Amino acid sequence: RASRQFPKADQVAQAGRAESPLLWSRLEGEIGLLFLKREQFVEAFDMLLRADFWDDAAYLAERVLTVNELIEYVKHHPEFSGKEPEGNTFRLDWGGSRGNLRYLLGRRLVRLGRFDEAKGYLPSQLHRWLDEYAAGAKLKAGSQKPAEKEAELLFRAAKTARYWGMELMGTEVEPDWAMDGGEFERIEFSKIRKENTKSFAPVGKKESERTTANQVKPDKRFHYRYIAADLAWEAAR
Repeated sequence: RASRQFPKADQVAQAGRAESPLLWSRLEGEIGLLFLKREQFVEAFDMLLRADFWDDAAYLAERVLTVNELIEYVKHHPEFSGKEPEGNTFRLDWGGSRGNLRYLLGRRLVRLGRFDEAKGYLPSQLHRWLDEYAAGAKLKAGSQKPAEKEAELLFRAAKTARYWGMELMGTEVEPDWAMDGGEFERIEFSKIRKENTKSFAPVGKKESERTTANQVKPDKRFHYRYIAADLAWEAAR
């Protein structure tokens, strides 16, 4: 009720007050925190995203929302789709991922092995690398392919995971920090949340259960390099 007493951002802007965007960003962020306290995670995510608190919204998108909740949100909010990078190649240190919700969802689907779905959300420049990774990662024990062919597919997938892993499956927040192109390692958002017991919206049971269920495996920085090593060992075997 209090938020409705504030003048709308466009009204304040018309009056020549430059602080209006910051005012509304903070206001929407506070409402997002209220939703988080109530464990209304989709609503909290929506408010934080609209308020341009990307770091906090990305934490909810990757660690708290279910992947199906995120898919439904992206489907019904095309305004947050993000732009297709220009050029024939794409690397995070060139184009970045910050604010691109579709791309975040695509990488999460790759981590879950849902490669066909992921292709609809990843930039088209990455489809070639996704196909190479998926061809090896989808191999099942006891497949009927000749051993040499299996080894080739597995090792190609290993190299792709090693050199294109951040772009294909890197986490936006912990442990890979794709939002910074993988250049920096921050304190984990989930750790900050759990340790800040005096917060207005402390971590509840449901959020804690979800962050555990959505934890990346292995939960190590550059986690895709460990996946690459496993694929390479399997190719050698």
